[in-house]
Amino acid sequence: MKKPIFTKDNVLMMFELGLVVLKSMKDIYETKTEERILIKDDNTLEDNNRSSKENPDTHN
Repeated sequence: MKKPIFTKDNVLMMFELGLVVLKSMKDIYETKTEERILIKDDNTLEDNNRSSKENPDTHN
């Protein structure tokens, strides 16, 4: 009789590993998204500060 390539235990371990990898990828994606939002907000604040510091005569 041939031995099966994948045993029940191996399949279960691969499935659990896949879940861990997916959760890690989700956490990384969420972290990167939050960083982009924070950077975008910081840039917006800098742009607003820069425009408020410019000569008010040029905006009229």
